[in-house]
Formats: sequence, structure tokens, C-alpha cells
Amino acid sequence: MNTRDWTVVALMLLAGGACGQDARVYLGSDSLSDAPAARDAGPEPQVPVRDLETDVTSATEPGAAATTPQEPLFCDVGRADCDGDRSNGCEVNLSTDAAHCGACGAACTAPGCVCRDGVRILECPPGLADCDDRFDNGCETNVMDDASHCGSCELECHDRGTAVASARCELGVCVLTCEESFFAPRGDCDGLADTGCEARLWTDENNCGGCGVACDFCDDGVCW
Repeated sequence: MNTRDWTVVALMLLAGGACGQDARVYLGSDSLSDAPAARDAGPEPQVPVRDLETDVTSATEPGAAATTPQEPLFCDVGRADCDGDRSNGCEVNLSTDAAHCGACGAACTAPGCVCRDGVRILECPPGLADCDDRFDNGCETNVMDDASHCGSCELECHDRGTAVASARCELGVCVLTCEESFFAPRGDCDGLADTGCEARLWTDENNCGGCGVACDFCDDGVCW
């Protein structure tokens, strides 16, 4: 070292001894600015970092509390959170709830609909039937007076058989009105809508002049 370096060392040793501090000497430099601070400043203060996707505060509402998206509820099998209200948990029993049968929104509230083990079943009372295969209106057809579904969904009174003027359904049975004919009157004597007005009352020996009138010989609706 040259004379200047020794001079610097001496001055620093004297300064450290006077203050009672640890003096650290860095040689080979013309400036003391290259030396680090005498004491460690410690770790830098930690600044909280906000996740803008999960911690959102409205800029238009000063002082508004930050909101965090809620996690979905995990319900036991057979239960569900159908109203979206976390405070009441998984409030629906999908096995028996008529408004949510088997799934949220699968309603079973129409006449005759029953929710059984999470399955919608139509159990129609007597006189009613499900003829359109829809759950939303249930047992919609009154088969006791519907001429298009008389007694069952499959039986239609209209346009059945022969010589039928009109048809109606009474207590689940088709009642036919036969065409009027003076020379060839007809009657529905077997009570079957499919055969229409099958009996020729003018000549039918089993229905002579009227249903159920039997004779050996029938002429012009008169037994002989």
C-alpha cells in the first residue's frame, strides 16, 4: 500500500475505537463510497399484495367492503342447494321434493304427479289419464266425458263405425247417435263404438225395430 492508503487505515481505526463500533476496512479502492453500510438494515418491510380477481372493492362506493366469490356447496347424495342461499345449506331433498324431484327445477306439481325416490311418476286417479305424455300438466284428460279419449286415451268416439251421425262420451262410454233413415233405420245395439250403428233395425231378427227385440222373422221393423 502507498502512503495514502496507510493514512486512511489509521484514521478509520482511530474512529472505530473512539465510538466503540466495529470498523471494517476495504482496501484497493480510491473511494469509501464502495463500502457497504456499517450495519445491516434488516429485511425489507413486507407490503400486502392484493389479488384483483378475488379481492374487489367498488371504486364508485367509497368504504365498500371487499367481496370474495363464494365456493360452491358440496351436498350429500340426494340433497341440493336449489335456492342459491348458502345460509340454509343444502335445503332440498331431491328424493321427495315435488318442486325439485331428482334435480333442481324438475317440478312434479301437476295433478297425479308423485315424486318417489327422485323420480317423477304419474299416478292418475280414476276418471283421469295422461294422454299427452307430459309431466307439466299431469293427468290432464277426463276420460269420463272426453269423446276423443273416452274410457281410455286410445278410444275415440268420433268418426267410428258406420252410419254414425254424432258421438259423445258418457261415464267413459261412447254413446252414438245414428243417422236417421225411414227405410233403413240403424242402431248401435252392441254398444261398441268401433262397429258404429251396426244393427239394421228394419230387418234384424235380434234387433227388430229396436235393440234387443228378437223374433223369428223381422220385416219393416216388425216381428212376425
